[in-house]
Amino acid sequence: MPRLKEKRAIITGAARGIGAGIAEAFGREGASLALFDKREDLLRETAERLKRLGYAVEVFPCDVADPEAVEQAVAAAAQGGRIDVLVNNAAVIPRVRPFYEIRPEEWTQVLSVNLLGSFWMSRAVFPHMQRQGGGRIIMIASRTYFYAPPGQADYVASKGALMGLARVMARELGPYNITVNCIAPGFLPT
Repeated sequence: MPRLKEKRAIITGAARGIGAGIAEAFGREGASLALFDKREDLLRETAERLKRLGYAVEVFPCDVADPEAVEQAVAAAAQGGRIDVLVNNAAVIPRVRPFYEIRPEEWTQVLSVNLLGSFWMSRAVFPHMQRQGGGRIIMIASRTYFYAPPGQADYVASKGALMGLARVMARELGPYNITVNCIAPGFLPT
């Protein structure tokens, strides 16, 4: 019996890499999938591959750094049923360079996607999970926070802040039967 039968999961950054892998794993366990990514062409390719495997998939092209787009996409996804799980996976991995060479727009982009995107998504799904009596929010952080590799100040800062956000959210959302956790993978060839 699939463990996620009759559950619905939103997965951000689902067009490729870790997000596509998470979507496939959730589909294999019986979840219906709402895939979010701003790269619509890749997102649709991934969705078609997952559909060929027999999984229930919907796509929602969305830039998670845009709070209005997030609200609209989550509202559209909620029309398809429950939102049992949110996997905040969308992230920007910038080029390696010393912190003093990071341009303001680079810093802003990394934090806007990696940290604020997860905040906007979590905030948008909260009322749906609250109404249905609970849910799960999973933040995809990074082991880089623990060993701070040189040349990735913006990425490491965004993932460390994401872990802090998850800790606060876990305490605030626990009374609503919403569990919040972080997963911190290492580097993967995506």
